Order: sequence, then structure tokens, then C-alpha cells
Amino acid sequence: MKWIKIPAEHKPLFLRVVPDDERVTTLSMFGGIAMMVGGHMAAGLFADSVCARLEPAHFAEALRQGATPFDPMGNGRLMRDMVLLPSAVMRQAATLRTWLARSLAFTATLPPKQRRAKKAAKTSTAKKVAKTTSAAKAVATRTERPSGAKKTSKTVAAKTSARRR
Repeated sequence: MKWIKIPAEHKPLFLRVVPDDERVTTLSMFGGIAMMVGGHMAAGLFADSVCARLEPAHFAEALRQGATPFDPMGNGRLMRDMVLLPSAVMRQAATLRTWLARSLAFTATLPPKQRRAKKAAKTSTAKKVAKTTSAAKAVATRTERPSGAKKTSKTVAAKTSARRR
């Protein structure tokens, strides 16, 4: 599917019709707004329409009314239980409200997602110490020429060969 920017007028409409339920949160996502329930995306703005997670009976009904299985990347990898409603639904607030309520009802039956544990932050200090230590070792292993010594062709050849690596 060709990427289509979400029209600015769809955002306030979507927020107006999101069910007033304590289980529902909204989240800015990919330039649009998603309706979340229990950590699952229940519905969200996509292109010039809305995608919604629906139970099988409502999923089939949506398909009969012109919806398509939701394939956000257009590569044949469908999102389970998700449909992309026809864009005409964005001009009918009552219809959109009904689909979002159905989406809420189904998504609320799913087990809540467990939050992943945060990864420990990598310390850049450890990397800096390692780099400094290896640089110090490299300097220490170099042999110093006596102050009056001249460069020999061997020394020049070794430096040139090291630069090429």
C-alpha cells in the first residue's frame, strides 16, 4: 500500500469518538493516534482511515462492508484480528464510534500485555576506558628511536605499510 499521510482533521474526530472508558488510553503513534486497551492496540488512525481489532464475527461483517485485512507494510504480512475500515467511515462519526466500541469490547477480552523489563543502559564510560587503555598499550609497545637517530628505509616502509591496512 502506498503511504498516505494521516489528514490533520482525522485526529480530533478520532479523539471525539474514542469510548469514554477507564481501560482506554490513547497514544501518538507513527504520526497518528492509537487507542490502547491493556497494552494492546485496539484501533488507530492509518492513512485516510482507521484500523481496528475485531472479534471474528465483527471482522467478517467489516469485510462485507468494504474493509480489508490490515497489512500496514503492504507486504502480505497481515496483523491478526485487524481490519482497515473503508475511508468513508471517517465521514460518519456514529459509525466510527460503533466500530471503536466493538474494538474496545474485543480487545478488553485479551490478556493484558506484560511490560518488558527495561534494558540496563550501556555505559559509554566503559567504552571510553577500553579505548584509552588500548591506545595507551599501543603507544607503550612502540619502540622509540634515540633522539639523534635517522629514519631508515625500513622504518618508512613499515609506517607506509601500516597506513595501507
